[in-house]
Amino acid sequence: MSLVFILLSVVFQKRNDISVCLAVVYLFILSLIFGLRYGVGIDYYAYENYFYDQHDTFRMEVGYSLVNYYLRELGFHFYSVTLLTCFATNYLALIGGWLYGLRGVYLNLSILLFVSSMMFMSLNGIRQAIAVMLVYAALPLLLKGKSASYLLSACFASLFHVSAVAMTGMVIVRRLLCSYLSVVVLSISFLIVLLFVIFYDLNNALYYLALHAPYYSKYAELIHSAKASGIGLGIILKIVVAFFIVFIFLFHNRKYKVECLLVSLFIIGLAFNVAATTNFLWGRPGMYFYIFEILVLPMVVKNIYDRTLRGLVFLLVSAYALSFIVANLFLNVDALQLRYQSVFGLP
Repeated sequence: MSLVFILLSVVFQKRNDISVCLAVVYLFILSLIFGLRYGVGIDYYAYENYFYDQHDTFRMEVGYSLVNYYLRELGFHFYSVTLLTCFATNYLALIGGWLYGLRGVYLNLSILLFVSSMMFMSLNGIRQAIAVMLVYAALPLLLKGKSASYLLSACFASLFHVSAVAMTGMVIVRRLLCSYLSVVVLSISFLIVLLFVIFYDLNNALYYLALHAPYYSKYAELIHSAKASGIGLGIILKIVVAFFIVFIFLFHNRKYKVECLLVSLFIIGLAFNVAATTNFLWGRPGMYFYIFEILVLPMVVKNIYDRTLRGLVFLLVSAYALSFIVANLFLNVDALQLRYQSVFGLP
């Protein structure tokens, strides 16, 4: 279905209205399929137990807890939560891409990249996925100088996952990331992080930070035990594609302030992704940055001067996204508990 979606997007690339309709239908079908899942995702049963057992206590963020509370009081089952959150998360990707100025085939390439990464992540981290996509869709407000509106949006996102509060700092640091120099410096910094991951266990660094943090010290041993399996083929592919895209951006694109900011955020997210190969908790804050992959890759492709090169890179990025969809559906299915079953008992 994903292959048909991107092929139809290419066929109708000059029709923005048809491209949007394709994206709406594609996301609608996926939202239904994954929203009506049962037992899919590592944290599925923890969220299900919370829905039925929370009663009047809010042990999670107030926004997510209120959604659970009112749906349960109205007599709905837990799959109403997964269905609602799937639709919200998926369509925020579409709204965000539109607000950033992506149109036609490039908007749909963004959606394909979203499905290959964040959509599968959202099957586990339901709350944080909503928060990440709310921040992603709200950043254009900050880029237009509407700092207060962006801050309110980030605070609203924190009602679903408290980590979103940290993204209010974008109001302060964004000016530091809006230059060609910031992209170069962050690229070099990423290589340093990569060397640390290869030659030094960053799991120990995270353990040290947790041990000396006032609130997290009691969880230090638990955090230390969340060790990941190391750099695999998937992360190597992400690094190669990312640096290829950054190279094209530096030498074949116009480098405006907004584009530099978005590429900078993407590189920061990639660094967190690499660090997460030593301890998956590094990936939690990284989600707020690496989500910009779904924007940066189509944006860079769109701005390539040479038409032939643009077409080739578009095919490369499309194949890259499709490869991760295949990997998540067939190769990582047991490790991430993604073997599908619907609430109706259908395999």
